[in-house]
Amino acid sequence: MPEVDRNQPALIGGLIVGVLSVLPIVQAGNACCCLWALAGGATAVKLYIDRAPEQVLWAEAAKVAALAGMLGAVIRIFLGTPVDLATWPAQIMAMEKLAQGMADPQRQQLLDFLNQLRQMPAGQIVLRALLPASLFWAVILFVFTEVGGLLAVVLFEKRKGPPTTAPGGFDDGANN
Repeated sequence: MPEVDRNQPALIGGLIVGVLSVLPIVQAGNACCCLWALAGGATAVKLYIDRAPEQVLWAEAAKVAALAGMLGAVIRIFLGTPVDLATWPAQIMAMEKLAQGMADPQRQQLLDFLNQLRQMPAGQIVLRALLPASLFWAVILFVFTEVGGLLAVVLFEKRKGPPTTAPGGFDDGANN
């Protein structure tokens, strides 16, 4: 297949994954099977399919989705961690409300833990809680972006049959 630019579709897909996974209220969409990661991967591969002159194979779709997933993961780490730090007090309050519905021994353990967190300086919070969480979510987003990209091949690639050229763009002689 002639070389088709995968960077622009991957950039668009990666922005969908990363930005929507970082925005405080919108990020809740990821609670539904990593919605933004699936959507970003699928969008990137759909845009790539639309540009490709021949059938897009699984391997090419995986490369495009991987690029989108890497960008989404980087955005999650470098933008998500500061956003998490800014919303840290609200997260602590939400966990305190959660503690209200717990049985007494569990509630006390959670409240003790929250008091410890409240007393930590911002640098410790980032290193011990937020950065590890961001890294974890970056990996999850990358994996689900790949899944979304591969689903896009199933949903959007309607061209069937073998490609007319062998990998690398050379005619394999089968059509002579």
